[in-house]
Amino acid sequence: MTIDLVVISDSHGRAIANGAAQLGLEVRTVTYSGALWHRGKFRFTRNGFQPTRSKAPQRQMRELHEELKQKDLSLRAIPTISTIGFHLGQLVPPFGWYGHRALPEEFEEKADAKFTSDAFLHEYVQTYRRKHFEIAKKMHQYGRFMVIPSPVTFRRANYAAFRAHIVDQFHTRGISLYDPVEDLAQPDGILGDKFIAKDGVHANAEYGAQVVRLLKQKGFLST
Repeated sequence: MTIDLVVISDSHGRAIANGAAQLGLEVRTVTYSGALWHRGKFRFTRNGFQPTRSKAPQRQMRELHEELKQKDLSLRAIPTISTIGFHLGQLVPPFGWYGHRALPEEFEEKADAKFTSDAFLHEYVQTYRRKHFEIAKKMHQYGRFMVIPSPVTFRRANYAAFRAHIVDQFHTRGISLYDPVEDLAQPDGILGDKFIAKDGVHANAEYGAQVVRLLKQKGFLST
């Protein structure tokens, strides 16, 4: 059976995997928690991307190897998307524990806030995401690969600044990235209710299906 799409992600990738399945695509997933992504529990070997220190994603990858009958995932032929590098629920909150704000408008909203420079934000992100950028670059060079940022489903302090900075870092490194929010968000930059899951944090399968349709329009996925 031909695999149409591989999704290597945290929980935010499930919406796309579910949407793709609803549209009839053969999808395979390697999914594990944002906490493990944040802590860098993965590596890139001669066999491609490999999760570490977590049995469930390691099993998913092993099953994918077995289905393909080879350790090399042949990602040159199989379109692969990932949320690598975002996992903002692990990255952003500690930055604001002592009142730091990265956007001028958010700084002005809080009387005792501490404004942080772009340079400070950059160094903070590099400290926790350097490995993610390096591995994503290798995945980009290895085959048909696309980073998909986590969806914007709410407005909270510092999230927009961090998300935009990480997107820019992928672009700067020449790593393929498509941000569906640019096409699907409301004027305020947040997804509409029809695209948001009941938990208010994740997107839903309808959003995922729309993302897949857009990836087809862009030629990343076969029509």
